[in-house]
Amino acid sequence: MYHPTRGGVRGGRDQFTWDDVKADKHRENYLGHSIKAPVGRWQKGKDLFWYTRDKKSQNAEMEAAKEEIKRIKEEEEQAMREALGLAPKRANRPQGNRLDKHEFSELVKRGSTAEDLGEGHAEAARVQGVGFAR
Repeated sequence: MYHPTRGGVRGGRDQFTWDDVKADKHRENYLGHSIKAPVGRWQKGKDLFWYTRDKKSQNAEMEAAKEEIKRIKEEEEQAMREALGLAPKRANRPQGNRLDKHEFSELVKRGSTAEDLGEGHAEAARVQGVGFAR
């Protein structure tokens, strides 16, 4: 009366694909067919999950995109003025934290930064390399 189920049978779940539903003549009988297996021209270029989108995050994304476009347009306008000679040319690269000659020489000195930090860091600056044995 009660027989064990066959091995490897999962109710046909492994054989189901939404692509098969697209071609099926009874596709309207499948729950979720309009989202998972859309057919026709109406779904091309449409956001089928519009109802699940968060309106606040969408507005924030739109504002961020508008700000980025505005910033790009300002930079292009400035570049055009520079090219036409109407505005002085800017430096091409960001300056960052510039060091003067004295600070650079102090930074480049071997072991100076490690000695300033403490005993444990000084040993880390003198690594011999891979395979070095004492």
